[in-house]
Amino acid sequence: YRTLRDARAGDEIRVQWRSQGPDDQPLREASITLHPLSETLGSGVTLSVGSILNSVVMPLVCIGLGFWVVAVRIRDRSAWLLLVLLLSLAAFVGGGSGPMGFFGQDSALHELSVVYHVFFANIASAALMLFAIAFPERLPLDRRFPWVKWIIAGHITLVFSLAAIDVAVWIHHLAWARRFLQPAIQLLTGVEGDFGAAVQAVALVICIGSLAWKTFTAPSRDARRRLLLLDIGATASAAAVLVMLIVARLEAR
Repeated sequence: YRTLRDARAGDEIRVQWRSQGPDDQPLREASITLHPLSETLGSGVTLSVGSILNSVVMPLVCIGLGFWVVAVRIRDRSAWLLLVLLLSLAAFVGGGSGPMGFFGQDSALHELSVVYHVFFANIASAALMLFAIAFPERLPLDRRFPWVKWIIAGHITLVFSLAAIDVAVWIHHLAWARRFLQPAIQLLTGVEGDFGAAVQAVALVICIGSLAWKTFTAPSRDARRRLLLLDIGATASAAAVLVMLIVARLEAR
């Protein structure tokens, strides 16, 4: 990716590869002509505005709003959960550069930024679940079985902590990451990731169920109205993440 960063449209990059299989597979070569990115993504004012909104404006709004809420209600656990949720949204929305944003950079904090992005961009399901359970009042069922949510949130946090470290290690030690970190992640998620995706799906279902229960059992009409507004946004977010999980698993197969 460092080579791609330094290249220009029209340059040719020669690559070598060996197919999977026995070690005696022949080494093959190919020449790839680079084309302008605009040929794939398009160009113009609409694309530029959309890119600025997604990569700059939206993440800044999320980060600013999250820290403002924490500053105003610093002792409120729900405020901190909202901050984590908004940081996750900022990392997810602002991460459209893909591998080009992860690799090929010379920054001294490159590995740290990769760990931050990969972790927060994937932690939304756990953050949504914990926020829905805690806000505006703690779910009654959670008072009886508080350990259930921590099993689910703990699994998701551990998986993506390892995944974040794994991607950062790829930069300089890909073979080491494949040998040690990726087997550990597969042990927690399943070889194809189905178990890990199922845990995230459970977290999202708990999020929707918790908000629905609080709405129907709200003591006043005003409280029910405010919760209903929250339901619309949170349910749409949880449903979107759930759809992406399902689509990703179908595409992987």
